[in-house]
Amino acid sequence: MANIFTRLFGLNNTEQRLSAPTIPSRDTVMVSADTAITLTGVYRAVQIIATPVSKMKLETYRYAGGTESEIDNPLLVNKPNVNSTRREFLYETVASLALHGEAFWFKTYGSNGQVSNLTVVPTNAVGVYVGNGDMWAVGQKYFTYGGNTYSSKEIEHLKLFSQVGHVRGFGPIQTCRPDIAAALDLRDY
Repeated sequence: MANIFTRLFGLNNTEQRLSAPTIPSRDTVMVSADTAITLTGVYRAVQIIATPVSKMKLETYRYAGGTESEIDNPLLVNKPNVNSTRREFLYETVASLALHGEAFWFKTYGSNGQVSNLTVVPTNAVGVYVGNGDMWAVGQKYFTYGGNTYSSKEIEHLKLFSQVGHVRGFGPIQTCRPDIAAALDLRDY
């Protein structure tokens, strides 16, 4: 193998290799949130966004008569999910928005008719449909989850990026799919 000086000064123009270079076989990479999160940069980016949001102090204000005054947070703000901490709930929500471009909260109502519990639902497990008048009300969103159909009253749909004509949200992984596929290929090579 020629060194840099022989290449620069043209002392030895014929480089000899033991074997011809080969292009590695390439499997078609399936880009999803699960495969993208295996990239260090994606994992770290989600962590950098979700961690401070999950630690934010939440305050509630009441606006009345043109003035605002801070009031005690309702129980739902302090503990949105009875089975996890507020930090876990916010972290899961932000991570879902960053990885999938959308998040879903399943709402549970108390006896007073108010939402008493929110559960972050796995994004891949929810189907989103808009009623066309055949079966559901025109223009209303409906969700399928766990074999059941729910309305917007039972499931809250949060989108990171909305686009007219699309019922699902978009995130960086969905919009930058070719770049992430290239990064996965490069890492695997």
